[in-house]
Amino acid sequence: AAWSTEITHDTKTSLKLTGRTNSTQRGSRAWVRHEFVKRPNLDNHRSLGLWVHGDGSGAVLDVQLVEPSLIRARDHTVKLDFDGWRFLRLVDPDFDAAYDYELFRHKGNLGGFAYGSVRELRLQLAGMPRNQPVTVHVGRIEALAEVVRPLVNPVIEVNENPLRIPVT
Repeated sequence: AAWSTEITHDTKTSLKLTGRTNSTQRGSRAWVRHEFVKRPNLDNHRSLGLWVHGDGSGAVLDVQLVEPSLIRARDHTVKLDFDGWRFLRLVDPDFDAAYDYELFRHKGNLGGFAYGSVRELRLQLAGMPRNQPVTVHVGRIEALAEVVRPLVNPVIEVNENPLRIPVT
C-alpha cells in the first residue's frame, strides 16, 4: 500500500492498495492497517462512507473495524466489479464475508462489538483472481452519523393489501 497522486477523487491523494496471488486458497489477501492513537467513538457512527476506485477485477475490498481486544471485528465488503470512482455507503457488517474469505478467524465476530473504542481500521483485498494484479484506490473514509427518525404509522403490504400499524 502506498499514498498515490495518480488517481484521486476529491482529495490530493488516495491510498493505492495492490495485490496479486498465485494461490488457489481462498484466504489469500493483501492488506494494510491503521491503528488509532486516539480511539474513535463510533457508537452513533456505525456506517462508513468512502470513495473507491475499482479496477473491475471482481476481487473484494474489505473495510474492517477492529475492537481493542483484537478478538472482534466488523467487516464491510465491496465487490470490485466496477471501473472508476464510486461513493459507497457501507451500512451493515458483512458477517458472511468474514468466513467466505477468511478475513478474521474468530467466532467472536458474531457477538457484540465495541464501537465506542475502535482500535484499528484495516483495508484488505480478498477473493483476488489467480495470477491477475488487483489495484484499488481508496479516498476519504468517513464514519457516517446516524440520524434517529421516528417511525410513524408504518404500512406493510402483503399480497397488495396494506396493513397499517398505528404507532408513533
